[in-house]
This record gives sequence, structure tokens and C-alpha cells, in this order.
Amino acid sequence: MATDLILDPYLRNAGLDLLMDGTLLWAAAAVVGHRTRFWRLLAGAGVGGIYNLWLGLARDGFLPGWPGLGTWPVYFLLLPGLMLLVGFFPFDRKSFLRLAGAFFFLALLAWGLAGAVFYFAAAHGRSFSPFFCTFLEMGLGLAAAELGWGVLHRAALAGACRVNRRLKVGHLPLETEGYFDTGNHLLDPFTRRPVVVLDYGLIRRALSPAARSFVEAGAEGKPFPALPPDDPWLTRLRVVPYRSVERRHGLLPGLRVDEIRLRRRRLTVTHRMMVVGLERVGLLGAEGCRALVPPTLWSEGVKG
Repeated sequence: MATDLILDPYLRNAGLDLLMDGTLLWAAAAVVGHRTRFWRLLAGAGVGGIYNLWLGLARDGFLPGWPGLGTWPVYFLLLPGLMLLVGFFPFDRKSFLRLAGAFFFLALLAWGLAGAVFYFAAAHGRSFSPFFCTFLEMGLGLAAAELGWGVLHRAALAGACRVNRRLKVGHLPLETEGYFDTGNHLLDPFTRRPVVVLDYGLIRRALSPAARSFVEAGAEGKPFPALPPDDPWLTRLRVVPYRSVERRHGLLPGLRVDEIRLRRRRLTVTHRMMVVGLERVGLLGAEGCRALVPPTLWSEGVKG
């Protein structure tokens, strides 16, 4: 006897599973500070959605694979591993273990807490729709990530402070992402214009060996060495005085750039003949921050 196939409930369950998996992948990445693109997270969650769709159809006899797809090694090991691989590869073993640990912890916590809610609700004769169940699990997973690691707060702060930046140094273009930093009060001692702080690693390979020695000596607090008169970076290297929060004074190696272009959404602000400070150790702040931009550079440019 033929059986009619109605795809709506299968597609609904697969879509809800995709939302849940995508939320867990994003939260796990935020917890461990592993950056990835949105489409990679969507692809990883899509693996879970396709699995859910195939599993439902196989369970009801419309597709092959049941009961092998429903075994615990596939569900608890192979499927999550494949989602993490699609969402975050390449990564080293340590990063993978951290991502997997965060993913499983948040998933088990969300499903466990949601299961307790459903149990007590059933005991009182209440039931919930699949949509409510999925969004409850998503909310519990995000709540756990926020209470434990503040991921939602960090994401909101990063979204409000993130800015795309493009530098031009001679014929060398350099594009990166940075954050507005209200604590950055560095000024070029000659022009009195604000100074952007840049991750030294972004430009290190483009510098000459003598210029690298100059920057790295300054970063280590050593005397700045003299540069050869024919060094191509001689006219661009700068020294910016600073005072830290602990009221310690020092000199930050810097570089004169021809152009700095800041972009947020559809607005673009351009400044020319600016100085950037080069930070060797790494910038403090949100994960992936490669530059600290004084907010005045944006506000003055927008007003202008």
C-alpha cells in the first residue's frame, strides 16, 4: 500500500534543528574566542539540518539508512565533529578540543534544562509546540554562554565598536578590522593629531630588516638603533610618546601612512598623512582586534 509523503513536518523539524545547531556553534565559537564567517556557521548548522531531515525520512521508511543514522556514535560523535569541521576548519588539535568541549557543554546544558522544564510541564498536563521547545533550548544555551562567559555582551559591544580600516603606505594597501577605543589618547607630537594603534604583525613582513630592528627595539624598551641613510622606511618611521594607566612613560614606535580609511556600514571617513603606532605584543580587547582607533577620527570625519 503506497504512503503519501508530506514533507512539511520533516522540513520544519530540519529548519528548527538548523537554528539550534547554528546557535550552539556560534555560542561555542564565542566562548573560546574562535572567529569564523557567518556562512561557515550556516554551513555547519546545515549539516545538522540535513541530518535531521534524512533521519526523519529514513525512520519512516522513505529513505535508506535507518537505524544506522540513529546510533549514538553517529549522533554524538560523527555529526558534531562534522559540523565543527565545516564551521571552523582549519584548526589545530587544541582549538578543536576547546570548540568541541564548549559545544557539548552548552548543548547538554540546554537540552538538560529544557528537558526538566518539559518534564514538570507534562506532570501538570501542559505541552508545548516544537517551535517553543526549540526556542527555549536556544535561549537556555545562550543564557548559559552569557552567564558563564558574557558572549552576548561582548558581541553587542564588538558590534557597536567595530570598524573596518584600510591603510595605504606608498603602494602597499593593508586592510584590517579594528575597534574604537575611548582610552586611546595618543597624539602625534608634531601634528597633534590622534594616533591609531596597529598590530605590528600585520606589517612586519613589508618592513626592511633595519626597520624591524627599530620597531622591535622600541617595543622592548631598548634604545632605538640608527637606520641606514638609504633605508626606504627611514622617512616614515616615527616615535610616539605615551603614558600608561600606571602612569609609566615610554616611547611607542610608529609609522607614517599616506591614508587611513575607516568604514562602518555605508559611511566612509578618510584621513591622510597620519601616524600609526605599532604594537608588538598584541592588542588587548575583543578577539581578532588588530587595531585601536580613537573615536575622534570617526566623529570629526563624519561631521566634516
